[in-house]
Amino acid sequence: MKHFNGLFNLLAIIVVGSLLLTGCGRNSNANIELVREGHFHMNPSIKIGNAFDQYFQNGQWKAFKASDNADVVEFTGEFTDRDFKQTSQIYIQFLLNEGEQGNIVFNVHRMEIGGIVVDEATSTMVISKILSEYRPMK
Repeated sequence: MKHFNGLFNLLAIIVVGSLLLTGCGRNSNANIELVREGHFHMNPSIKIGNAFDQYFQNGQWKAFKASDNADVVEFTGEFTDRDFKQTSQIYIQFLLNEGEQGNIVFNVHRMEIGGIVVDEATSTMVISKILSEYRPMK
């Protein structure tokens, strides 16, 4: 019985320890919500999630840990270019980091349109267009 109590105590310590470790940090859903509820500096009054929901069709969010242990949130969706009347796929990758005050900040790390990686200037232009076309729901 003494051996069983010792084994039980060890098992309890392992279970509690693993719960504490998994309780630390943010989970995937929290990271997605952090980005969706966040904003771009160029227009702090518009939540990213609201603007993306309005601009893109078939939007999907995914979060994961990269091989270097970085927190990443991905968005994929479709949009129709009004000038060319064609639908394209967009892929945006946000990289989350700890800010100077211990808060979590994020930035667009990568953007692809139609499978082609775009540069930072094009990425900024696309985001500016999304935000400029956003109309709050009444």
